[in-house]
This record gives sequence, C-alpha cells and structure tokens, in this order.
Amino acid sequence: MEFEEFENILKKTINDFRDINKLGLIAIAGSLDMRRDLDLIIFPSKGIKKGNFLKVLVEFLEDLRLRISKLKDKLIVIPYSYFEEEVKYLSGGVVGKDVLLHISSFPDIDLTTKNIVKNYLKNSKIYHGQIKDILNIQKTNLDYYYNYLFITNCLLSNYPKQLETQKIHERISYIYKNNGRKLDIDKKSNKKIFFECCNFLDSTAKWKN
Repeated sequence: MEFEEFENILKKTINDFRDINKLGLIAIAGSLDMRRDLDLIIFPSKGIKKGNFLKVLVEFLEDLRLRISKLKDKLIVIPYSYFEEEVKYLSGGVVGKDVLLHISSFPDIDLTTKNIVKNYLKNSKIYHGQIKDILNIQKTNLDYYYNYLFITNCLLSNYPKQLETQKIHERISYIYKNNGRKLDIDKKSNKKIFFECCNFLDSTAKWKN
C-alpha cells in the first residue's frame, strides 16, 4: 500500500467516525515510508476521560482496520515503541504491504517533554484537531495504570489469539489487583474485558487540578 492510499483511507475514517469529537488530535509525524511503521499521533479531546478515550481509540482503529482489510492488507498496531520488534515478529505482517502503525498518545507527554513533542510535531501532517490539544492533558491519580493499559493493549496487534488473551488477562489482572478488584472473565471477549477496565479506571480516578 502506498502512503497516499493509506492517507485517503485515514481521512475517510475520520470523516465518518461517529465519536470523532472525542479525539482531540490526529496526525502523522516522521517518515511517511510505508516500508517502515508510521507514527500516528492520537490524543483525547479536552475533558474526555482517558479510559473513555482508550475505548474510542480501539473503535477508531477497528474502523480503520476494516477499511484497509477490504484492500486485502492488514493494519497492525504497535502500542508502544518498546514492543515494536515483538509486534512485527508475532503479527505475521508483510513489510511494504501491510500497515504497521505506531501509536503515540498521552503516555508520551509529561512536563519535561512538552517542548520536545511540540518541536517533533512542527512538521507533522495534521488531519484533525490542533497541536495545542495535546498540551493540556489533565493528570489523574491513576495515570500510571492508564499508561500501563495503553502501552500493553495488544487487541489490534494481530497476535495469536491465545497470546492476546493471556496478555490481556494478565495485564488487567495486575491493574485490578492493585486497585482492590478482581478480574471477571466469564464469557467475555478480550475487548469487553479491556473496555470494562477502562470504565473501572474512569469511575475510580480523581482528576488533579
């Protein structure tokens, strides 16, 4: 797939997506070489809780993946750069054909990196929102767990199903264990378990001023 083709699909997904108002910034930074992974920056809009955003992000990427699949290609999501080699190895993706998408979002931002990120985004291609939208991400007392949930999300990484299930169960069990709750997996899909954890964090987190 050529970049222009992917870009057209991305624009159509943005235009049609029902919850686009919950996404504050969508941009592509860095190299546009489809033989490598693309750096997609997606941030929540102002006032949207991070768990809600994580659910919307999954649904947005699912929509994008469905559109790409109609061209017989795959969308493979790299949730965090530390897992890049793992995702590429396990996903079965074809370099130069399938779309490898590295997602950057709120775990990449803190008080010490804002200027670095602003400079990085100066030459980015922005498709929705504005750069300033990423600089006012509100902190919570559970940011460690929100970040942990984001970077370990393998729902769209095309892992073997057994491995995906094991990772989702173990990672969310860890979050629950440290926040006074137990994992309930009875007849639930991995996506439902992930979404329930997002809801749990949102119902528990306290926003900081």
